[in-house]
Amino acid sequence: MATNQSGAGPAPERATITMDAELVVQLVGALEKIGTAFTIDELNDARTLSLVDRLAGRGNGGPAAGIPDPVRARAALDYAEIRGLLGRADAATPLRMRRTRTGDVEFVDPVPVSAAVVAVESPGDAASGPITEHFDKIKGLSKPTLDLSFITAQMPIARVEAFAEDGTLVAFGPSFPPVH
Repeated sequence: MATNQSGAGPAPERATITMDAELVVQLVGALEKIGTAFTIDELNDARTLSLVDRLAGRGNGGPAAGIPDPVRARAALDYAEIRGLLGRADAATPLRMRRTRTGDVEFVDPVPVSAAVVAVESPGDAASGPITEHFDKIKGLSKPTLDLSFITAQMPIARVEAFAEDGTLVAFGPSFPPVH
């Protein structure tokens, strides 16, 4: 009885993964930002404050207090979101949310218990420019509704993010179009 020892025959099939082209562009752009953001720069390290401190208006008391580097902070948050979308266990959690007819944001999924602050960002409109609203009274609420004051129903929402007390991104939500 003859056996085929040469390994000839059909090669095992490789799994093919297809990704949306827009997602690939966003991932590559975010990874490029991360590479720039984590370059060692002592001046930026000294100026960077935790997000929660900035939201609460508390500085670190140093000479550069209140002058964070927004590019480094934004890139770090984008990186945390990518890790969450890729399913990393220690990463921020993507949450389902919805926008009400009045323009407010309702959480569909429960907020992680470690969340202390939620930030809602909008590019605004021609008259207002970019707007960020902060909500620090969410501790202990499972599925809060964020009653937006400055972001109107006619403005899109770019991002919704929940942070722990130490400024770590723990959850994020989708962007929303304007409510018509």
